[in-house]
Amino acid sequence: MRLRTVSFDWGGTLAQIPPQLNRPELVWGSTCLGFDLRLTGAGIHQALVEVDQSLGPQIYRYVGRTREYWRFYDGAILDRLGIQFRRDEIETVV
Repeated sequence: MRLRTVSFDWGGTLAQIPPQLNRPELVWGSTCLGFDLRLTGAGIHQALVEVDQSLGPQIYRYVGRTREYWRFYDGAILDRLGIQFRRDEIETVV
């Protein structure tokens, strides 16, 4: 059988990640720890919520420029967290 369709799931429309696994603050926290930045999970979670609310709808302005959008998004998270140190390195890992 030949593959004829590829479906991309945006925002959990086709499949849901179990809540215990859908924890991006853990990824951000672990990454920041690797750079000796100690942040609380609650602080990271709040930054993610705020940025998702303000920038999430803007993704459609970046059609064909996904990398640019995520760099903008990650930069906004780092701004909310007050991180100025080694940003380029952190953005590469996240």
